[in-house]
Amino acid sequence: MIIDSHCHLHDEKFSSDLNEILNNARAAGITHFIDIGCDLVTSKDACKIANLHEDIYFSVGFHPHEAKFCTEQALEELKTLANNKKCVAIGECGLDYYYNHSDIDSQKKAFINQIQIADSLNLPLIIHLRDAYDDCFEILNAHKSNKQKVVIHCFSGTLKQAKEFINMNAYISLSGIVTFKNPQELLLVAQNIPLKNLIIETDAPYLSPHPFRGKRNEPSFITHTLEKIISVRNENKEEVVKQIYQNTLDLFSLKN
Repeated sequence: MIIDSHCHLHDEKFSSDLNEILNNARAAGITHFIDIGCDLVTSKDACKIANLHEDIYFSVGFHPHEAKFCTEQALEELKTLANNKKCVAIGECGLDYYYNHSDIDSQKKAFINQIQIADSLNLPLIIHLRDAYDDCFEILNAHKSNKQKVVIHCFSGTLKQAKEFINMNAYISLSGIVTFKNPQELLLVAQNIPLKNLIIETDAPYLSPHPFRGKRNEPSFITHTLEKIISVRNENKEEVVKQIYQNTLDLFSLKN
């Protein structure tokens, strides 16, 4: 049993064969999919797909690239979407200083607003983070409530950074990057963080794991990420699979 905790099933790359992709994933043992919104349009698209499939859920949010469009009106629409029974999280949101498609002030404002929405609706927060660890820590420390659940999606930082997030009771989500050639620091994360804080994802159609690099990613490929993580942890395989599965159920309040 596996949950793809972060994928973009609404992406146009799946427009011609989504049902086949979903059936492949189900055959591989994937029991739930979380379709992630990145702005109002994709959040609405994710909602539509989730309401057509029993095993698909969705999130709503403004990716940091789209933060400049995160107006008060857009946030109100986001809150309305978040009240759908299939919505299980706010995000992905956060900070991305690598590309800066939105200016830093807009990113911070949108991030804080979405933290507050997630807290008010008692929903977990899905965080996108790149080259902005210090600001992310500062914002979470200032605005995250103690009861609020968060996950760092597609984590690509250091073991030290991972442990700092875990001290906030965050989950660390690992993707196909752990299967790439020589991801030494990320393998240290996979090997050493507490199992109770670990979940996995594809970020499909992006970040295909080895041996599918360069091809469109899909949820069924998550098995390669899981096997890599199992290979570096000195724990029983069944226990690792069971705990990661339970972590994801707990994070998103899903039923088994």
